[in-house]
Amino acid sequence: MDGSWLGLMIVFVGGVVGGGVRAVLDQVIVPSQHGGLPWGIVVCNVAGSLVLGVLVGVVPAGSTPALLIGTGGCGALTTFSAFSLHIVQLARASFQRAALYLLLSLGGGLSFALLGVLLGQAVGQLGQVGQVGP
Repeated sequence: MDGSWLGLMIVFVGGVVGGGVRAVLDQVIVPSQHGGLPWGIVVCNVAGSLVLGVLVGVVPAGSTPALLIGTGGCGALTTFSAFSLHIVQLARASFQRAALYLLLSLGGGLSFALLGVLLGQAVGQLGQVGQVGP
C-alpha cells in the first residue's frame, strides 16, 4: 500500500485497538504496584512479538493486514517507552526485579518473535500446498 490517507487511517485504527488492548491488559494482569513486575506489559510485549512474527511470514509487507495488525496494532500494543520506564522504576526498588523484568521481556520477546516467524512461514507454506505454478 502506498503512503495514502487510507493507509494512514488503517494504521490509526490498528493503533487504537492495540493501545486499548495494552491499557486493559496492564490493568487486568497483576498491575504494577510497589515495585512488582508489570506483567501486563510483559504479556503485551511477548504476545505482540509473536503476532508480528507470524504476520511477517503470512502477509506481504505494506499490505492492509500488515499496516493494520503489524504497524498499527502491534506497534501500539508493544511499547519500548513503557518497558524502559518500568526498568528504571523497578531498579530503584530492586535491582533483581529490574533484571528479571529485563530478561523476561527481552528473552520472551525474542523467543516469541522467532516462534512467530517460524509459525508464519509454516502457515505460508501450508497455503501454497496444492497450488499449481508460481
